[in-house]
Amino acid sequence: MAEKTENVVDLLVVAPTHPHQGTESPMKNLAVGPFAAVVDRARDAIGKARH
Repeated sequence: MAEKTENVVDLLVVAPTHPHQGTESPMKNLAVGPFAAVVDRARDAIGKARH
């Protein structure tokens, strides 16, 4: 159980924080997901800094 929890936590770190249309297939998720996650987190940080 602890190993599964670690796996989920690891995946949450690299997962996008916003939905992205057109990336429903597993291959697209693997190709675009990590880049989208970085962009999402940058956008979230900029939004927080503004408010």
